[in-house]
Amino acid sequence: MKPGSELRLKPAFGNRGDTDIDDDLLVVVTADRATLRKKYRNCRYDKAAAPTKAVCTVPGPLPAGAAYETDGPVRAVTDKTARRGRISYTVYRAHDPQDAELLPGSAPRGTGPLLGLRRVDGGGSTFTTTGHWKAEMATGGLEFVTTQVHDRQAPGLTIKGRVGQVVDVEVLTPDPAHQGATRLTLPEGTSLVGRRDGDPSELLFCTYSEDGNGPVECPAPQMTSPILRVRIDKRVAGAQGTISVPSDPSDPAPDPDPENNTSPIKVEYLD
Repeated sequence: MKPGSELRLKPAFGNRGDTDIDDDLLVVVTADRATLRKKYRNCRYDKAAAPTKAVCTVPGPLPAGAAYETDGPVRAVTDKTARRGRISYTVYRAHDPQDAELLPGSAPRGTGPLLGLRRVDGGGSTFTTTGHWKAEMATGGLEFVTTQVHDRQAPGLTIKGRVGQVVDVEVLTPDPAHQGATRLTLPEGTSLVGRRDGDPSELLFCTYSEDGNGPVECPAPQMTSPILRVRIDKRVAGAQGTISVPSDPSDPAPDPDPENNTSPIKVEYLD
């Protein structure tokens, strides 16, 4: 599908136990790399614009042995930059929800019809308990893949400083959300210093690979770009390293230009 396409999902669930569920049900829907349409007036949404979570109170009961699906679809629109994502739902008994799933009473509601249930033959995910909490619930979802293509790139770096100086270089990326980790081979005459005591999280700094002898690895960008901290040990004429970001074999579409996945790291010596 194209990015920005609409998805429709009907949560389905069944009571395969021997006890009726007499109260109402909570249908909690979450969207990853997509936004939900604000439609049903018995649903509350986490945001007035571009919501990614909905909590819907749907009238029961759910008799033992019965299976249902919602009588209307949950609609979502995939993000324009999304390559893949998921629309998920969890169904709880109304008197036994997980507090983390709830939204405040002031959360905006949809203005359309009520979301109800329609009985179906068999099917649906079963209400079960897990080892993590006692609440009974049913879960399911829909994964999607789009035709969006991202060109992973490794822009070149320049280390500027004097011999003996420790230098911080920000490892910039043109598309942080899809870039992944970066690998570097340092220019001759430089050495990695890395994170020091008192610095922020080590996830912000480039480090050696696990064996300590391999290339330098920079973590995938998070809130900020990772930092390459190096010492300029000596002057080496023409010294040059490399920075590279590998293509992701799990991507649904190939990298359109793998040649720009590697660029040089240069050193500019200051007098």
